[in-house]
Amino acid sequence: LEVTDSAGKRIWQRLYLEAGVHDSLPEECFKRDADDDCPYIQLNDDGVVIIRYVDDEGNFQNRDIHRIYDIDYKSGKDLIGEAQCIGERIQNLVKLQSGLFLCDHTRRYRFGLDLKGNLIYADDALNKTNVFFEGKQGYYFTMLQNATFIIKNKDGHEKWRKECHDKVKPSPKCLSKPRFDCPYLHIHSDGLIVLNYIDEKGDWKDKKVRRKYDMDFS
Repeated sequence: LEVTDSAGKRIWQRLYLEAGVHDSLPEECFKRDADDDCPYIQLNDDGVVIIRYVDDEGNFQNRDIHRIYDIDYKSGKDLIGEAQCIGERIQNLVKLQSGLFLCDHTRRYRFGLDLKGNLIYADDALNKTNVFFEGKQGYYFTMLQNATFIIKNKDGHEKWRKECHDKVKPSPKCLSKPRFDCPYLHIHSDGLIVLNYIDEKGDWKDKKVRRKYDMDFS
């Protein structure tokens, strides 16, 4: 989901929290309804807002955007303000734009780029912020398939990178509910950020980011 101003500049964005959503032709999207393209959003009579799409297996899905986008649309709470949370997890190759954060379910802890393009970790309860990289507006963060952290400017030029100490390879659909590809990051309710991946032996790994990247979150 994205909101832009009259000049086409993005002023708000919310990433879908699960993989597996694709554009679909009308006949693939609606085998029994109207002729809209998927994915699309629908407001039901009961006030529930849903996203409708065709998943990887070709199944038609109806999902409540409150759960899928982590949006409190009934109160409008998440529609304004600087800290926009995309959820507790983010998988590799997903762009985390300035102003978007990985947040625990309580919204106390945040990791991501602020609106100035700085990579930060914040404890909002203690009003404490750690800055790992000072960037500029329009920068974005992403994790490569080998778990390397990188930050690029709006033109796609790399400005910062942090390599993982472990040897990591991608594993698709390593988590089923919600569906994520490995490696992915997960922020827990105590503020701990971990890197999840499957090693060469097929074993599940759950590693602390502060140790694997030498990043100080204290």
